[in-house]
Amino acid sequence: MQKFTQKLIAFMTGRYGLYARGFDTLSKWMFYISLGLTVISIPFFGVVRLILSVAAFALLGWVIFRFLSKNINARQNENMRFIRMTDDLRMLFGGMTEGDKKIYRCPKCRTKVRVPKGRGKIRITCPKCKAEFIKKT
Repeated sequence: MQKFTQKLIAFMTGRYGLYARGFDTLSKWMFYISLGLTVISIPFFGVVRLILSVAAFALLGWVIFRFLSKNINARQNENMRFIRMTDDLRMLFGGMTEGDKKIYRCPKCRTKVRVPKGRGKIRITCPKCKAEFIKKT
């Protein structure tokens, strides 16, 4: 068993999956979408089921490719582009976390406001337009 572990560690050395300590945000989303497509395809038959299954397996293949890739910079750039593209969507569903801070948008001027995490409900004052709003951190 120890020999297998050493071979596995040697194989994964320098790969993105080991560097990212597992799956990054993009890979997690692709995995969940793949899983969702698989579940959605169950009641269908014929061509529709085939198309959904092929799409699910293609996404799963892409997740595995990213995990085993040695081009760490390219995978990081893909993940950062995905995070930037989905920034507004994640803000829509309760704010985006950034370390020990939580980020919200001002309801009036849409400016991003960072507040400390874990403080319960707090009154936030926008630094730009001075509007006040209450959010849970």
